Amino acid sequence: MCRAILRETEIRGDVTCGVPTVLDVIHGKTAALTAAACQAGAILGGAPPAQVNSLRQ
Repeated sequence: MCRAILRETEIRGDVTCGVPTVLDVIHGKTAALTAAACQAGAILGGAPPAQVNSLRQ
């Protein structure tokens, strides 16, 4: 997540950075937090490991 925040800082204001770069930042920040929340819910809910991994994905 820290790497994505650093990358976001590097590309801020650069309208030529491209969609793949922006998607990498989103994946590293927002998607990482969402995945962790889903995984935590599964763990706290007592889900089996396969479901925990699926929810993280």
